[in-house]
Amino acid sequence: MPLSTANRVYCSGRCSRHAYFEANRERVRSAKRRGNHQRRAMLAKAKRHKVTDRDLSRLWSRYGNSCAYCGERTSSLQQEHVVPISRGGVDGIGNLVPACPNCNLVKGDRTVMEWRLGKKSPRYSPLPHTCETDLVGGLPSG
Repeated sequence: MPLSTANRVYCSGRCSRHAYFEANRERVRSAKRRGNHQRRAMLAKAKRHKVTDRDLSRLWSRYGNSCAYCGERTSSLQQEHVVPISRGGVDGIGNLVPACPNCNLVKGDRTVMEWRLGKKSPRYSPLPHTCETDLVGGLPSG
């Protein structure tokens, strides 16, 4: 007799989240749609200031054409919002710094302080992973 999801032990939090997603697929999708709608509405309301190529060139020069966070000199610098737009930041030159792709990706939607302190992002996106163990016997099911 299969155990309910609540009575199962999983090999990791990732497996547990995957099982929850599978059991509550529509609920999770609905929540994600609401979140996406709220994000788009927030971005539409965000204060946007025109940033010209000249502005960016000056900003890059001010940082010596290197990443503001790690100092790496690279030709693939990206615009990075110090205060993420999703957290109330302005989309303007005063909130931008050059960042290497790695720092920009790793920082994500965290503030600089949260990123430096290693705090997790307030958002979470579950990754699919299938591996569960039943509480009884401790052997993989199925």
